[in-house]
Amino acid sequence: MQQNDNFADYGYSFQAKVIAAALSDRDFLVQSIDLLESKYFDNRAFKWIFERTCHYYTDFKQCPTLDVFKIQIANIAKTDVLRAEVLKAIADVFKSMGSNESDKIKQTVIQFRQNHD
Repeated sequence: MQQNDNFADYGYSFQAKVIAAALSDRDFLVQSIDLLESKYFDNRAFKWIFERTCHYYTDFKQCPTLDVFKIQIANIAKTDVLRAEVLKAIADVFKSMGSNESDKIKQTVIQFRQNHD
């Protein structure tokens, strides 16, 4: 059986929860920066969010807040379809924060990455 090289098999909700876990757990965010690449997300909005999260943390050593994302989203042209996709995805990410599945999500991410070394 061929192994998928991204989170597509895990689905949209899983990917939202991965980013939510990184945004709500600084240690996991630091680990994610080392373990993950945006290419693991099959949704371009999640790729955008993950890249901005990593850059923000690298620059400021803090997890970005919803307000930070609002400012970054404002820089996307209103006519760009990506803007609507990011708005939906960021809403889903923040709804997923505090999920009781957070530990399992983190463990699955680590296993995924170990399987792709």
